[in-house]
Amino acid sequence: MALAGDESAHETSRIHALWSLEGIKNYDEQLFTKLLNSTSVDLLREAIRSLTSFSLNPATIALKVKNLIEHKNPAIRAQVLRTLSEANGADALTIELLVRACKPELPGNEMGGAYERKFERFLARKALEQYPDLLQKYISAPASKDIPASNLLWATQALPSGQREAAFLKLWPQAQITALDESTFISVAGMLTNQDVYQLVKPVFENPAQAGAITSMALKNQAQIQSPELAKLLLVPTTTLLSSKSPKDME
Repeated sequence: MALAGDESAHETSRIHALWSLEGIKNYDEQLFTKLLNSTSVDLLREAIRSLTSFSLNPATIALKVKNLIEHKNPAIRAQVLRTLSEANGADALTIELLVRACKPELPGNEMGGAYERKFERFLARKALEQYPDLLQKYISAPASKDIPASNLLWATQALPSGQREAAFLKLWPQAQITALDESTFISVAGMLTNQDVYQLVKPVFENPAQAGAITSMALKNQAQIQSPELAKLLLVPTTTLLSSKSPKDME
């Protein structure tokens, strides 16, 4: 235990000592307070990962990683999400932290930003799928009023069919979305058999400024999203492109 907490020791030695403590299920509150404030990315990541190895309840784990969900290092943020997913349970704070990670997608797929954002959204959604009842309760009355509607809208994708569409219909107007990112496009395309969803998203699909993006996403993902409803919604954007005089739209 002393070695794991010794800031003068080599990082690798401290991690090995932490692994040994995991092996014998020896948890020390003071030690983990220190480890979870470490400036060493690898040591901090391993400390977060190891929390599920001890007899800590999900609420305690959520409290311990609460201030790390917005860490500047994506490896730390991802590990927080994995740990919350593996905590064998959840409380309201767990759900809030996961929803906070459901941030809007960034354009592109570059490392250091867009890729990590997509990965974190994926991890958050997979974790939330374990707790549909808690998620439904949270979406109905978010504990924190500063959670953006766009985060909640993405989180609805973790709900079972039926609940998902109902929550989507409530949150879509609040999110004020005028353009779809690819992940949201795929999710929306999977709910178009619901006529209320269809009518709600129709203006975005028929926005002339989005014709190229909508058509491109439809072609790219056609194997997984084809439906009569989507085909009908694509009539306006495809007609817009076919009648356009812009060289860009004709590519």
